[in-house]
Amino acid sequence: MRLILCLFFAAATVSANPKASTLLEEGNQLFEAGRYNKALAKYEQVLKLEYKHSDALYNGGMAAHLAGNPAKAAELWERLRAERPGDFQLQAKLVQSYEAAGDIVKRDKARKEIFLLHSKLAAKERAERESYCREQFVRNGRRVLALEFFELTGKRAVRYAFVVLTADGKEDYRFSLGSYDSTTQISRELGEIGPSERIFHLDAYYDGGREHRTFEMYRSEPKYEEIKRTVTEILDGKKKATSQTKTK
Repeated sequence: MRLILCLFFAAATVSANPKASTLLEEGNQLFEAGRYNKALAKYEQVLKLEYKHSDALYNGGMAAHLAGNPAKAAELWERLRAERPGDFQLQAKLVQSYEAAGDIVKRDKARKEIFLLHSKLAAKERAERESYCREQFVRNGRRVLALEFFELTGKRAVRYAFVVLTADGKEDYRFSLGSYDSTTQISRELGEIGPSERIFHLDAYYDGGREHRTFEMYRSEPKYEEIKRTVTEILDGKKKATSQTKTK
């Protein structure tokens, strides 16, 4: 489910304008073929006919984002947000586009808004939406989806997960920044941290979780930027694990 939330785009819907419907379908076909700039051009043609066409705005943002034009993606998604202010998925897309565009002020504002949306959900839906896709990036030819978890819950709580994809878009392996109750309790008993502090650790899970490597330990929660920097160093082969275990 998490990967779908990161990569989803809207399918063609029936429009009152037959020409707009045809252009939207052509844009979606180009999008699925990975021809994002050409797809964006089709979506913009739709928007000339129907300025508030929701599918063209959303898919146009996706095409622009994947084509390396996050500013254009943000422009289209902002227009759509004006029509759908409480759209959870759309708010996540805005966080991604601002991150990619380097607009930290807007990114942080959009991030606060998605946390606010999450806090207003009913308990069941809040539990189902445990994370959102904060960022997508490519490193050494590998596509990475960065997930941020809203709450540190459970005995093996996770704050961030960086999912590294295969060429066909499936999960290959992942990194996670976690804070486990058992590790934290041991550190408290040893006097390494205070009673209200937590231990965090950056781990990687390969081969369906059968291989585990630990790369860093933290005595307080590190910022996202620090974790991303460490993950990219690992992907670049510049940082080695401090421990490694395998299970059959």
